[in-house]
Amino acid sequence: MSLVKPSQWIMACVLSGLLSIVAHGQPIVRFDTDFESGSLQKVELLDAALLKTSAKDSIWHLSYNLYSQHDPLNPVDTALEPSARWFYFRMIGVKNKQLYLNFLQTDPVRPMYSLDGQHFERLAAHECFVDSHKEGVPGRRQFSVRFDRDTVFMAYFVPYTYGYLQQRIASWKATGSVVAIDTIGYTYRGIPMQMLTITDPSVPDTHKKRVYIHGRTHTSETPSSWHLDGMIDAITANTPEGAAYRRQMVCYILPFTNPDGVIEGLSRSGAHGVNLEINYDRPDSLTVAEVRAIISTLERLTAERPLDMALNMHSQVEPAATWWIHIGEFSSATYFRNQLLLGNLTMFQNRWHDKRDLRPAEGGARYVEGWIWNRFEDRTLAMTFETPYTHYHLDPESDWVTIHNLRQMGRQLLQAVGEYFAFSTPERVLVQAQKPKNMKHWDFLSPEDELYIGAGFYQAKHKSAKIDYISPVLPAGHYRVYRWAPGKAVEISPDGSNEWVFMEEFVQTTPKAYRKEVKATVGAQENALLIMPVEK
Repeated sequence: MSLVKPSQWIMACVLSGLLSIVAHGQPIVRFDTDFESGSLQKVELLDAALLKTSAKDSIWHLSYNLYSQHDPLNPVDTALEPSARWFYFRMIGVKNKQLYLNFLQTDPVRPMYSLDGQHFERLAAHECFVDSHKEGVPGRRQFSVRFDRDTVFMAYFVPYTYGYLQQRIASWKATGSVVAIDTIGYTYRGIPMQMLTITDPSVPDTHKKRVYIHGRTHTSETPSSWHLDGMIDAITANTPEGAAYRRQMVCYILPFTNPDGVIEGLSRSGAHGVNLEINYDRPDSLTVAEVRAIISTLERLTAERPLDMALNMHSQVEPAATWWIHIGEFSSATYFRNQLLLGNLTMFQNRWHDKRDLRPAEGGARYVEGWIWNRFEDRTLAMTFETPYTHYHLDPESDWVTIHNLRQMGRQLLQAVGEYFAFSTPERVLVQAQKPKNMKHWDFLSPEDELYIGAGFYQAKHKSAKIDYISPVLPAGHYRVYRWAPGKAVEISPDGSNEWVFMEEFVQTTPKAYRKEVKATVGAQENALLIMPVEK
């Protein structure tokens, strides 16, 4: 870390990564990054003033420019500007001092702080503002803060470090034989790339759905790790729900694509400077070790049959949770339909994600989705999901992003994946429409331009059309029933189609199957029901 002296009476000391600002022989504030994922390039003290606030009291007012650390220069994509989004540092000696912090080279809106290095909170809105002096030119991100503790950590978002991941892996592994840990390769710095395989080993894999997920390609995107953390928790949970998912699917999860970048506190690249996200179509000489390891793993996993789904977990500056819907040459009518189906299923009872958050993307061979498409086309649904850093729905009056709601969204994503595959679990019983007794009154349809669950849906063509739904035996309890409303495969369908629509509630006092006969009008579409216990 380096220092620019702002005046003659300030002395700077740089010792073992520790920056001390000293005035009149008394330390004012020390900055350091001597811990995992710590990152800050430079600090400038702009001014320091001791203001007398009463006859007996005074307070230091200190203003700083803080420069975040750029990633290394990219040796493969040389025109790509190195990112400097991430910062994570400690300030010592800040108690009861008024600090004015100007962040340069990065774009925090309301960054996070911690008094113990573990529990983080977001700065209050009144402490944060942007100073933009020219139209179209990003301004300085300015913060006015005061703490009642001597030591404070600050970060762009709540850190999710390599060390913390090791703790989480140990806890997931402790759930028993349902989690296996493999090293699929080593990074540029020689760090192992750990992949979790999560399934019920007592059930043959032959008919299970196979899902590959990787995260943390861009290491500043820590919300994506908290999101994936919640999803892994739900898959590994020692609950009837978790067990049901494990019986029906195999999940291959690489939590950190880029451990080097996480450890070294980088923003978007690995320690070599390469952006791993766009390195999948390079010649061998320009393909980095991490991407080679992932490609080798995908080739092994798909040697006999394609994966059913591949998810690429990211975070974005735009304040919305986004599914990127691939269009163009890296898509087809079937692929487009399947993307929208998963996207719409993700929105059910999800206050942080809605139909405005589906965005088109061209895709390309340089992305992992493009690599998969070039080999398997629409036999594998490969998509990118992005969580925001700040708030949801492009609306600062909506919920702001927290570890809690990120983890909850991870659990909801698992539920959406299960519904996409037409799984049933104890908490989400999915019932497909029975084949009608009189098929003369119905058409069975499976068009590419409609969203439906499973192989197709029935459409009534006669005013006397009837169809049955019959569930497995349900325990005694109070339930809500939702009907899937198929609709056209469009990015936004505000007419109430392509979603679970509440149908009815029922209470049963003894275990038995739920049976429902539906008398349909001409043109009505019947596909699936979702039965959920009412939470007590």
